[in-house]
Amino acid sequence: MTLNNPKTFKAKARHAAAAIALVLASPAAASDEPKNEIHGDWAVRCVEREALPPCDMVQFATHRENGEAVMQFSIAHAGREDAYGMQIMVPLGVRLSGGVAIRVDEGSPMTGFEFTRCEAAGCYIERVVSDEVLEPFRAGDAGVLGVIDRTGEPLVIPLSFRGFTKALATITERNRQWADNI
Repeated sequence: MTLNNPKTFKAKARHAAAAIALVLASPAAASDEPKNEIHGDWAVRCVEREALPPCDMVQFATHRENGEAVMQFSIAHAGREDAYGMQIMVPLGVRLSGGVAIRVDEGSPMTGFEFTRCEAAGCYIERVVSDEVLEPFRAGDAGVLGVIDRTGEPLVIPLSFRGFTKALATITERNRQWADNI
């Protein structure tokens, strides 16, 4: 992004803010009950929201022993542009420096997923990503998300990409239809 051109910078900043708002205003927080459908290990959630595309896709992981949430991975399409808001939530008590690393199948770890905030529910990574960043997820079968806990031990959370491509196509199509009708 060229910072010397104020119009380009403002447009990119508005685009980034809108894409992040997609994930922050998740359908679960909306007043209407979400319409869910399952694609493999991903859930597509759609609900009408004022001024925001209606659909996102999400995968949850819970602790085997106590059933508590240990990860939520959500992606929402921006509607008009080929950009996605991505939000990953992990429990409190993780080391914030270094963020998370994601490995798809046997590939190299994907980095650059830095924490943006922590709240009572957990710590969040929020990022606007391009279609290219999502390509390994489309091609993959399984992966892991890794963080370091407060004791310095790795916390490795399994990810499944079964149904990812279909779920992504569904939210992209529905959010584009929404954008065409506003």
